[in-house]
Amino acid sequence: MFSINSSNAASELFKLSSEVYVSNIQESLRVAQNALAARANKALKKDAVDFSDPRIARPQAERDKLAAQKAQFIDEATLMSKVVTNLGKIDLALTDIKTALLTLNSASTPQERADAAALLDQKILAINGYANNAGDYGKNPIGKPKNASFETSDVIAASSAGSLFVEGKFEGSDFAITDAGGKTWHVDRGTSELVQYDSFPDQPTGTRYATSDVTVASYDDSTGAITLNTPGGQVAGTVQRYGVGMLDSFLYNGLQSDADVARALADLDVAQARFGIDKATFGGAEVTLTSQLNQLNGKIADLDKRINSVTSEMITERTAADKALKTKVQIQQQMLSLTVSSQGAIIDLFFRGSIKTGTILDQ
Repeated sequence: MFSINSSNAASELFKLSSEVYVSNIQESLRVAQNALAARANKALKKDAVDFSDPRIARPQAERDKLAAQKAQFIDEATLMSKVVTNLGKIDLALTDIKTALLTLNSASTPQERADAAALLDQKILAINGYANNAGDYGKNPIGKPKNASFETSDVIAASSAGSLFVEGKFEGSDFAITDAGGKTWHVDRGTSELVQYDSFPDQPTGTRYATSDVTVASYDDSTGAITLNTPGGQVAGTVQRYGVGMLDSFLYNGLQSDADVARALADLDVAQARFGIDKATFGGAEVTLTSQLNQLNGKIADLDKRINSVTSEMITERTAADKALKTKVQIQQQMLSLTVSSQGAIIDLFFRGSIKTGTILDQ
């Protein structure tokens, strides 16, 4: 409750209503200031880059598609690169065998022949190691045989740049002998034994001989017919070769004679000729895969440049917009502050300044 002096009732009422009015205006202006600041902060918090913008969304979608193709394609390209590297190692191993064989002649000592035979067996183990370690099991085009037929994996690669198919070929060195009774003989290189099987590789008969106790009684190079002398008697059968097709040294009678060496060299010439054809095929495939992978990388790089360019442009635009918004908000806030201050100053001047309350209104 308040009281008004009747002598200056009009001025008192005017003063009261004016102060209430100005107070309301000031409160409204403060609310406006807060709302202005809130809207400005919300605008300033927006992401600088709008990834839904078609200028980014379209090339990004295309890039994602190419990246998915590359992820599938690069596995085959990487596999082929390792295959070609291991083929080079196999090539060197075959060359090492030939170099050792060519050093033997009629004047070679039994020890020199035994050393060459040991190197032959050692290099065959190395060749199989290179072939079998050129890729994971089930995805190796030159090794890791999946069954007795030494079936390998094919390489199938497809991308936007084109597709490629390369038939797998076993590039290790192995063989099997099928005897007159239909049994299969195979070498266990881990134990250096010739092992008999009802069905290779999971049904051995139990008959096995140390390779050092086995010699070749006769061999027909044109048909593969072979007769072996074993501790259990002679075994006649047919040789089937796999991969590069080199035989273990005991099937060359330990290279004890020049005729044995000549037979090993003849087999090696065939092996190298066959291997050279396969190596060229895989080498050509590697070049093709690498070229297509480079095309994919080039397309992805171009899209990245487009996306980065648009992103930089958006960031620049956003920075300029934020700067302009901040300046605008500062001006608006200053104007509101001046308005609030001026309202208070007017009331203060009117009621407490040089114009005295009551002197004019009372008249």
